[in-house]
Amino acid sequence: MIKPVFLTDLDDTLFQSRRKLAGTADISSLRVGALDRQHSPHSYMTEEQSMLVDWLLAHAEVIPVTARNSEQLNRVQLPFRSWCIASQGALILTPEGSVDEHWQAHMLSELMSYRDQLGELERLSHRLIASYGMEAWARLDYEYGDVPVFLIIKHRHHDRLDELNRLAESLSQENDFHQNFYFHQNNNNLTVLPKCVDKGLATCHLLQRLRAERGMFPVIGLGDSLSDHRFMQLCDWFGMPQQSQFADTLMTDLFGAVNNE
Repeated sequence: MIKPVFLTDLDDTLFQSRRKLAGTADISSLRVGALDRQHSPHSYMTEEQSMLVDWLLAHAEVIPVTARNSEQLNRVQLPFRSWCIASQGALILTPEGSVDEHWQAHMLSELMSYRDQLGELERLSHRLIASYGMEAWARLDYEYGDVPVFLIIKHRHHDRLDELNRLAESLSQENDFHQNFYFHQNNNNLTVLPKCVDKGLATCHLLQRLRAERGMFPVIGLGDSLSDHRFMQLCDWFGMPQQSQFADTLMTDLFGAVNNE
């Protein structure tokens, strides 16, 4: 029997941070999904998530498709045994944990022209955060040693998204921004990505390779955010957590369409 391939996001799909489980009485009873930089428990799985993960690992080939970089991925506590797409698609790891050299060569060539622009956007973000009086931070994420792959900005408050929107609007005014970059925002996180860094592009590359080796196989996608649609649209089926950015947007659009009929 051919195992199905599940392409799945991690954070807020298979586990979530302690803050998002604030209503849980006994957090210590939950299975740990990932550790923080001090290697203390940071993200947890509900009982349903834990059951789902165990079933997937036993009966399917599970391939994470995550925004986490390689260092953050090492702190995930789930025993994945297949390929992995990390850093929003900038990095592909083999089942042995080594870097996929073909994708690495492609990405290094593509990212070469973005290094200076990403550095300028990071410095501009720091200036804007200070001038707006925002309680936020901005930093570049790196792969392949010292190669910047995207800029992430995080607000320390979850109820001040208008400030993030204002910051995004200012960044988008930079020369050639829309030709070279795109935004992804989910809650209090704003990510600025070169157009070559894309979960969908990396997934397409990996699926082509696997199909050339194996032939056809069913592909199912799981994700919580709108950015996950970039890889989920390549799947034969896809699903999302009931409480997620993807589900909220879908339901809003569906109810809007019904009400307008």
